[in-house]
Amino acid sequence: MIPGFINLELSTGTELLIRAGGAIAVFVIIFFFNPAPLILSKTLENYKNEIDRQNKNKDKEVENISLVVQKIRECDKAFNAMLTAFARQSCTGPFEDMADIVSKDDNLKESYRASYLESVNDFGSKTSELMATVNSCSFWIGEDLSSKAKEIAEAYSSIIYGIINNNKDGKASEVVKNIDGMISAFEADARKHLV
Repeated sequence: MIPGFINLELSTGTELLIRAGGAIAVFVIIFFFNPAPLILSKTLENYKNEIDRQNKNKDKEVENISLVVQKIRECDKAFNAMLTAFARQSCTGPFEDMADIVSKDDNLKESYRASYLESVNDFGSKTSELMATVNSCSFWIGEDLSSKAKEIAEAYSSIIYGIINNNKDGKASEVVKNIDGMISAFEADARKHLV
């Protein structure tokens, strides 16, 4: 015996109306509708949507990390080109003397001087691009990678600042010593996120 009540109404249009209460109502629901697949299909659909959303976010993360790594490499390439152009001038002064040496036309060949100034300009624009890219990608790459990339961009900016201001405080040469380690640490962390 199942406790509860059931009321069946059959109309002429072959419509069946069932009203039930108590335990019999559960029986009626299970008899006419199987709620498990309804609930399960909705749950599976939500789960699939969540996986799709996470995959899209991961794709965005990978895309933005790759973009930042590319900009760092471009900046580093421009930095090394600038150092090569500086060395081509056959000057033996330390890094902090670069801006001072560039301003003395009598000590430099004009073509080397122009090449060096062009490389400084290119390095400056690559540094600006790097900073803009890091700022626009920071949401997708996460706080840790974002702060490391900003640190690299700020280090490159301080090198540019040192060149423009004759590196009077000596910080630019200190940054040059640390920049390779900073880039290696960033790329190692980035590889972890790209796996």
